[in-house]
Parts: sequence; structure tokens; C-alpha cells
Amino acid sequence: ITDLDSRLWMTIKTMLRHPGRITADYIGGRRARYLPPVRLYLVVSFLVFLTVSVSGPDGIQASPPGVDEDAVDALQPGVYIPRTNESGEQQFLTIDEYIEEEGLREELEELPPWLQSLVKRMIENAQLVQTNPEAFMDGLSRRLPQMMFFLLPVFGLMLWLFYLGSHYHYLQHLVFSLHYHTVAFMAFLLLYPINLILPGDYGGIVTLVLMIYLPIALRGAYGGPTWGWLIKGIVLGLSYYFVVILTGTLVALMTLVFL
Repeated sequence: ITDLDSRLWMTIKTMLRHPGRITADYIGGRRARYLPPVRLYLVVSFLVFLTVSVSGPDGIQASPPGVDEDAVDALQPGVYIPRTNESGEQQFLTIDEYIEEEGLREELEELPPWLQSLVKRMIENAQLVQTNPEAFMDGLSRRLPQMMFFLLPVFGLMLWLFYLGSHYHYLQHLVFSLHYHTVAFMAFLLLYPINLILPGDYGGIVTLVLMIYLPIALRGAYGGPTWGWLIKGIVLGLSYYFVVILTGTLVALMTLVFL
């Protein structure tokens, strides 16, 4: 971080003011005035995860859209799963309560032997999480950088499939992936001081901004007709959103099992 020069500010300004241009310039060989994409990603992601670690587990709060924020604020510190009961009322269950409601203990014997041991560990750790949520959040925080690093090539692969038949190759799509994820991290860094002043869950706003940014960045990086980059951006953004949700769920379950 201390070795950064004016290229960092030129790179950030271009990424925010002209989405996709930095990728197009990099692919076109105009690279001297920009920070290399891998280095830029590592610096910004380091700042993000440093911020998360400094804020601590108590500073992490995430709720899906439609969740009553007042009800969330009234809960004791811990890990909860929101759900709607048969009466249409919103509930917040601990992981242990959720497992009980879903009848996972009763279905344990029906699972394959290799899966039974993992589920047993998950059930045992679910009781521990509510008494010591910091252990779970610490484990989850440690796995988030690995998760995001894993998603980089996945997003590049999705881009390659969307542009199959074009003259772009996978490594060029990977450069776009690095730049796009860097923008996502910068959005978090910009939002963090706002969250300190006005606490709340702004995840939906960040997701919407990134959804809008993506098709504009595709136009700047790859060009093409309006209908092409617009449709690709919308479909790609929604597809990747579900990939992130699925991956995050798997990482959360892995953290619970190997707590």
C-alpha cells in the first residue's frame, strides 16, 4: 500500500467514471498509466478484509430484502435465520431452532454415511454458535477472502461462455473479472463510513449499483450493440448473484461444520 503511486488514483477514477474502459485499455495494450489488475485487486481486497477484521463480528449484519430491520435490532447478538411461518408471520430462528423446525435430526438416518458425520457435527456446533457467535463469525470472516478469490475465475468463466465465439480469450475475461470485483470492494469501502454514521443494512443498494454498473462496464470493455451488452449484463448479473448466494451458503455451512 505504501508503494502505490499516482497510477492508483488514475485507475480508480477511470473505473468509476468510465466503467469498462480500463479493461479495454488493458486488453489493447495501453497499460502504463494503470495499476496492474492483480495488484489493484489485492490492495483493495486487503483494505476491505482489514476493515472487516477491525470492525469485528459485532459489526457484521446482513439481512435479505424484506426483513423487518426493527425486529433485527431487537434481537440479542447471535446468528439467526429469518423465515415466514404458516401464519405469514416473520420469525428469527437460531440455527439450532431452524434445524429442529426442519426435522433434520429425524432425517439424519436416511442420509448417506459420509454425510451423516458432517451433519452431526453441524448439529452439535449449531448449539455452540448461539452461545459463542463470535467463533462462527470469525471463521466465516477468515473464509471470505478465499471465497472471493475462488469466485474471480468463476466469473471469468461465465464471461467466456457469454462471449463464446468472440475473439476474446479467457485471460482477457479474467482481467474484467478482477476489475469488476475491485469495484465491488470499493463500493464496500465507500459505504463503510456511511454505515458508521447511519447504521443499517445497505447490501441491497450495493447489489443494485453493481447490477447497473455491470452492463455499462461490458459496453465499455467489449462494445457491441445496445441490446447485446444490456441483455448480457442483466442475465450475467442475475446469474452471478445466485452463484454468489449459493457459494456463500456453502461457505457458511462449511464454517458451521468445521467450527
